[in-house]
Amino acid sequence: MFGSEEREQRAVLIITTLVKFYVAVEFSGADCPLCNEVQTHDGECPLSIAWSLISGEQQAEARRSVRAFASGLGRVDEWPDLLTQ
Repeated sequence: MFGSEEREQRAVLIITTLVKFYVAVEFSGADCPLCNEVQTHDGECPLSIAWSLISGEQQAEARRSVRAFASGLGRVDEWPDLLTQ
């Protein structure tokens, strides 16, 4: 069906997308729309699982990336500064 390299690329894309969504939910302070938990996520939440698959450095980069994107939209002041956490 798919070659192993293509499968790996698809998995990386899915994880990257879920990680960005995790950060957006974190910055928003809203309940997670997937597991309905507030800022904690349950153990089976796809966002939490994807987040746990990346390193601390990658997590920090994801936060910087999403924050920079929000800043470009003029929305960064609406989000708390979670980069120090």
